[in-house]
Amino acid sequence: MKEYNHQKDYNGGTVHVVSPDRLLDQLRPYLNDKSPEFAKKLNAYTMSEQKIVLQNNLTEVLMNQLGFINLLFNVDNGAANGHFDGLFPVPLPVMEGIHYV
Repeated sequence: MKEYNHQKDYNGGTVHVVSPDRLLDQLRPYLNDKSPEFAKKLNAYTMSEQKIVLQNNLTEVLMNQLGFINLLFNVDNGAANGHFDGLFPVPLPVMEGIHYV
């Protein structure tokens, strides 16, 4: 991947993840560049309408939709208490005024 100028900042706007597992599958090439060994073991699934589980072979973290979105896309995401450091956030253009689905 080619590096571009960027700045780290909180990303506002509206994001709704319809299928966490499908989103992770689509992000897999990016995540593989960050950490191939970790990325191939990373999975997500919806436990209920409001709860998402993100797991690898060692860790399973239960979070709500907002926590999952913050983990994926915001700089100050807490990275699920450090369990997913180095993988997130996923860079996006500034989301103010844009609606991603």
